[in-house]
Amino acid sequence: MARQLLDENQLKDVIVEEIPAYFIDHYNPKSKKITLSASISESDSITSLGVVAHEVGHALQDAEGYRYIKIRNKLAKRLSILSQFSPLVFIGGLWFGIPIFRILALFMLGAFVVFTIITLPVELNASKRAISLLKKSKIMVKEEEESVQ
Repeated sequence: MARQLLDENQLKDVIVEEIPAYFIDHYNPKSKKITLSASISESDSITSLGVVAHEVGHALQDAEGYRYIKIRNKLAKRLSILSQFSPLVFIGGLWFGIPIFRILALFMLGAFVVFTIITLPVELNASKRAISLLKKSKIMVKEEEESVQ
């Protein structure tokens, strides 16, 4: 179904991959790849279809240059580096009372909060797109809408 939805929306360059893991479903804008856990990709439940359509929604956001996903992707790159050092900074600031580490810890915490706030409209928009995709493709009927949301 992911391939069908991608093709219907002219996203032929996006790869769909299944992996034997749970709750690892995501879209990677760098590699243009949707990764689906086996439990999602092998199921035909409306919930699984909703997860697949949600990830296709992220691919659509990326292809269209959706503003919030661009901001989130830029923040994610920088925060991935920061997150590697955050345990040391928090330990140095809180346990050892090193003032500069306390300031850095507050800065890092603020950056993670901003990332979380930016992520919210991205996820809500992807879910909205998922419902639209499922309706447009006639994969979902009106009664199933609540299960997808």
